[in-house]
Parts: sequence; structure tokens; C-alpha cells
Amino acid sequence: MSPYLSIPQIGIKSYSIAIIIILIFFSPGVSMGEVSPASDQTEESPPLPPQEGTAQPTAPAEYPILPPAEGTAPQILKGIPQPSRGILTWLREEILKGVELRGYVKNETAYRYVSPTAFSKILNIIQLEPSYSFNQSLRWSARVWAYYDLAYDIQDIGTVAPIKPFAFIQPPDPGKPEPDIENLRDIKIDKYGIDLKEFYFDIFFSNMDLRVGKQIIRWGIVEGWRIIDEVNPLDFKEHILRDVADRYIPLWMVKGDYYIGPLTIEGLWIPDVKGHEPAPLRSEWSQFQKLPDLKKVPRNFENSEAGLRTSGMLGGYELVLAYFYHWDEFPAAFRTITGLGLGNLGISPEVTFFPRYRRLQSYGAGLAKSFGKIVVEGEFSYVDGKYWGTCTACGTDEAVFNEIQRDYVKHVVGLKTVLYGADISLDFSQDIILHYTGDIQQKRHEDAASLFMRKEIRYGTMVPQFLAISLINRKEYLFRPKLEYRYTDKITFLFGADVFSGDPGPDSGRLNFFGYFDDDDRVYMEVKYSF
Repeated sequence: MSPYLSIPQIGIKSYSIAIIIILIFFSPGVSMGEVSPASDQTEESPPLPPQEGTAQPTAPAEYPILPPAEGTAPQILKGIPQPSRGILTWLREEILKGVELRGYVKNETAYRYVSPTAFSKILNIIQLEPSYSFNQSLRWSARVWAYYDLAYDIQDIGTVAPIKPFAFIQPPDPGKPEPDIENLRDIKIDKYGIDLKEFYFDIFFSNMDLRVGKQIIRWGIVEGWRIIDEVNPLDFKEHILRDVADRYIPLWMVKGDYYIGPLTIEGLWIPDVKGHEPAPLRSEWSQFQKLPDLKKVPRNFENSEAGLRTSGMLGGYELVLAYFYHWDEFPAAFRTITGLGLGNLGISPEVTFFPRYRRLQSYGAGLAKSFGKIVVEGEFSYVDGKYWGTCTACGTDEAVFNEIQRDYVKHVVGLKTVLYGADISLDFSQDIILHYTGDIQQKRHEDAASLFMRKEIRYGTMVPQFLAISLINRKEYLFRPKLEYRYTDKITFLFGADVFSGDPGPDSGRLNFFGYFDDDDRVYMEVKYSF
């Protein structure tokens, strides 16, 4: 069992900020600069499945701004217009005329072809990415994401999210109201909303940059694997099937980069503490949730997260060293069980949970080297303070559950090359629990491998891709073939499939990460207009 996380909620502040931004951008007389977005060629690779027992289960393009010439002090406030007349007039005439706006409008339609067949999503998205340079030393950027899913308007909700006969037992909601006659299972859905994905200011100095605000940080070398790259938590609303940039939950933080020759020293201070977000309760991708009474980490200086990362090129090697003082994004259960041995009398034992987030320290290193057409890369991390679920005499009336603290290490090794014009990447990863004992519900090591292939054909207008992921110990697989067709620089079509394979039933004390969705195979199409 595990204290899983609550259903994502969109706060009033996020709505208010987003609505104000949109109203300002589309006020009469505003001139927006048009920027053509670069094509997304981010390689997909998954994190390892969630740690079990105690815990079950890109950033947007940046705008290059040249820093001030060396030897000069940046004048951050110099050149910022002063409101000598009405604030709205000043905003429109002095500020908004310099705003650059990019973004996209997209439809994502997916059809589950395993019975019961259904359109699992007809998701319509608009993303706005405004930015404004006050001067050479100060820039503001944001990313707002609004969406509406039509699948629930044209189909029965129980068909979109069918019940699984082996489904994990979910805790009941306290004070649950009378059930909806059209939704007797009380399926939680995420039908529409507005998310403030990013909102930050960049401040440029001669040999240092600061970024302050809501943002996403990518720390890894090996794309997609969460070895060093653990700053932002993940959103499992659609398992791991969303675009890489939309899997990460942005956090309010301060990031500073200091440049010394070929090296960059990056520091983080994060007062915004969050855990992983699960899919809505009993929805199609619902696999794990939080346990009752999970206490949030209070927001104060003492509970902040902090990190330090050094990166750069030395002797032809790309090198990364990282330290992160943070909270475990999967909390520990800390349970007590009373009434064991009464099962023969038909009385169920009573389980009481005291779920808590726990502090972790992660020490990481990454290395990459090019040898002609072959690139060898890898990451390693030592994690101190992790709690694991234990079970003594499992499967009997005398079963005893508890938690135990054990450090663990994780690593990934990858090869990249180009063969017959195709980009090919092969990765192998492991999580290994140190000082392992047999009562720990998680296996001593979890092994995973992935294969990614991509090739541009017909002058780059068509891009076939293929991703295969294997959870070796569990004998579970995910296959993701897709074809991108670039009709114009602004209009793109995408056709693909997501195929899961593996034992769907839960093992004792853990969930099958891919096999759980063996009956959720789907095909999909996306249409995207970028501006």
C-alpha cells in the first residue's frame, strides 16, 4: 500500500492570472511579434516505474538574449517605461507593442480499440507563450495551457473509463454525496481547465543569469530517464503518454547560472514543494492514488528544496555533477495493523495509515563522449533516506506490514548513433536497493531498457519514429510507433499507437506499471497549428 497523491486541482490564482494575461494580449491596438516554433525532436524515454511498497505508482524553447558586454554593469531598470498616464494606455502603448507571442492550437484524438472500444480522448488545446524584453538585461516569459476534452460529451463516462476487474482498491472519499445516476462509479474526470505552465523573469548579467518564477528544470544528460533529472515532479494524468514537456509539473523557484570558462554552476532554491500527480480517481489511467491523511509539506524556508549542479565540456567530455536536497515525491505509508489473526472469525484487520513525505539527498554524476558517429552517455545517482514497504509472512493471517529505510542507487547507460540516416538510441537502466532484506516488497533491483529510432524522409516532411520500452524483471512492455507529417511550417499531423503488454493483475505490494493497462491499447491522431 502507498499514500498516493490527490487529484490535480486548478487554483483560482492560476485562472485569474491566465485570464488577465489573455485579456491583455488581445486588447485592441496590440501588436504581436510572430515567431515560428522549432520542430520538436525530443527523444522520448520513460522513467523507471514508481517505487513500490511505500510508494506505488522540456522545458519550452528558450529565447536567446545576448548578455551585456563584459565590463559593464547591467542596468535592469534602465529603459523600462514609466507610467506617466493611464495604466492601461501605458501598458498598451509602451509594453504590449513589444510582446512576442507564439503558441499552438492542437487537437488530440485517441481511440481505444480493445473492448469496450471508445474514444478515450478528443482533447482540444490552445497554448500561448508570450514573452517581453524590458531591456537587454530583463526578460519575461510565460506559458498558458487551456484545454477541453469532448470525449465525455459524446460517450457514456463508464465506457470511456471502464472498470478493471483487478483494479487497485481506492479509498472512499469522506463525506461522499449521493452518486450521479450517469456516473454511479463516481469517476473523476479532468474535462477542461486552464493551467499556468510557466511564468518567470530572466535577469542577465555579464557572467551570471537568474530565472525567477514558475518553471521546469531539466538536469539529465540521457534524455527522458529520471536519474539526475528529478527536480520537477511528474503528472501521470495520462500515464507517461503525454509529450515530454507536458509530463513535468512546474514549480515556483529561483535558478541561478554562473559561468566560469567552460563550466556552468547552477543553483536552485525551491519553496514550492509538490509530489507526483496521479490520474483522476477511477479514470482510464487511474493506477495509484494518495492515502487519507497525507499531510502536505508546509511552505516555509526550512522545508524548501535546494540543488547545485555543475556542467560543462572538459577534454571532449560532457560532464555533470549534481546534488539535490529534496522531498520524496512518493510519500512513505507508515501504517499500523490491528486485529491480525481474526480473519478466521470473519473480522477484517484494521489498517491505519500515517502517510508522510520524507527528506532525501541525491548525489549524481553524468558523462557523455562522442566517438565519431557513436555517442556514449550515462548517469549515476546515490539516493540517501528512501523508505520502502515491508511485509513479513505475506499471504497469511500473520502478515505484518511496515516501512524500512534503505539507500539505493540508480544508473542508466546509453548509446546513440546514426545508421542509414536514422537516429538510433539504446538505453539500459537499473535501480538497486542497498543492504536489501527479503521482507522488502520491492525487488532488489529493477531493470529497464528502451530503443528509440527516428528518421526524416521526403526532405524532412515525414518523420517516422518508434519507441519500445521493456521493464525486464516484470516482463512488461510499451510500444509507441508514430508518424509525423509536416504539411507546412505551421501545420503538423501525427499518427500513432500505444500498445501495452504484460500481466495486468497487481503483484503483492506493487502494481504492474505497463501490464495494468494491457486492455487500454489505442491509436491516435493529432493535428497541430503553430503560430
